[in-house]
Amino acid sequence: MRKIAALFIIGTLVSTSNIALAKSPKLSLSKPSTFNYQCDDGSKIKATFYGLSDNSLTFVKFTLDGEAYTLPQVVSASGSRYSDLNRIEFHTKGDTALLNKDVTNEKSASIDCKKVATKK
Repeated sequence: MRKIAALFIIGTLVSTSNIALAKSPKLSLSKPSTFNYQCDDGSKIKATFYGLSDNSLTFVKFTLDGEAYTLPQVVSASGSRYSDLNRIEFHTKGDTALLNKDVTNEKSASIDCKKVATKK
């Protein structure tokens, strides 16, 4: 009797998981938006912002000092904040951004950046 009950439960779980998978939409990336920023320390950032089609994840990709970063969006009281919560943070609001190259260091100050026109 226990074997029959176990088989019934397993069968139910398998069929339910197949239904859930069948109804899941295929994810894709939204059309990216790219902006250039000039920072007060001389850094230039070409940031490309992406999102998943179901809005479950938004992230930014950029290169700084020869190193490539992909940062997920994290909670922010105002604007959009992207961080690996370990080292670097890029916080945008309107045409401005704040860049912190070392969030683990209390003495590390944020650098002001401004959006600049893209040259064509």
